[in-house]
Amino acid sequence: EGLRRQGAIPEYGEKSSVSVSQTAGKGQLPRRVAESVRARGAGSFQTSFLMPLAPSIEKPVALSVNSGGTSAPGQAGEKESAAPVIHSSQETILPEIWQLHDRYILVETKDGCMIIDQHAAHERILYEQILAGMTRGGMNRQRLLFPFTLDLSPEEHAAALDFTALLEQAGFEIEDFGTRSVVIRSVPALSGLGNAESYFREIMRDLVRDGQGSTGTRHQRLARSLACHAAIKSGRRLDEREMNELVDQLFATELPYADVHGRNTMVHLSLEEVDRRFGRN
Repeated sequence: EGLRRQGAIPEYGEKSSVSVSQTAGKGQLPRRVAESVRARGAGSFQTSFLMPLAPSIEKPVALSVNSGGTSAPGQAGEKESAAPVIHSSQETILPEIWQLHDRYILVETKDGCMIIDQHAAHERILYEQILAGMTRGGMNRQRLLFPFTLDLSPEEHAAALDFTALLEQAGFEIEDFGTRSVVIRSVPALSGLGNAESYFREIMRDLVRDGQGSTGTRHQRLARSLACHAAIKSGRRLDEREMNELVDQLFATELPYADVHGRNTMVHLSLEEVDRRFGRN
């Protein structure tokens, strides 16, 4: 509306040429638009104000002040015919990574964008880290200042005793305490696990539900359960550094495209598909 009032609305002809109407006054805005048209051409116009465009980088003309007047460096006294470069103090540059509804991470790619599920991605990262730590001989553990006792169901108590060696490799330190009770003295040094009593019960339920298996699959089940409970949750706000680190660590895993449950960690959306949805050929 401001451009219309100032008489600086571009009119596009059949050959994509641009002419600038200056019928509504002699202010500076029509002159600057006309200069921009001459300098950039019609192809550089932003036709939507919903999304800012990354500005082109222009080198400003360095002016030197002599006794004979002001001239551009190179040839003294030569008149500068080009329009002065106008730099805005609030140039907007689109970021390369975003967070959508505190749930998904959008990463700009060469031919579109990648949509990453932040919980599934972190789950995959933690799963491989936990499994590698258990294979090396044990995860780092955090000793509790106040050990606690848990009363378990018969099935959960049997699973805790059966998986004691694996639980210790994962960072737990447990001790049998009576008929259906265990004492927890240490837990894995993983941030995001939350309340130790709560997630230990959930891990026992997972182990009971999954049943028995070989040593390899039991390692995987325990690592999968720990990763699921320790991974960042949907709804958590991440800053740009955290998002970049999450993406870097995800692509450093052996299987970055699926979480521990077999679901996709990411979906690629090509620019061609976006164009097709907007009816562009």
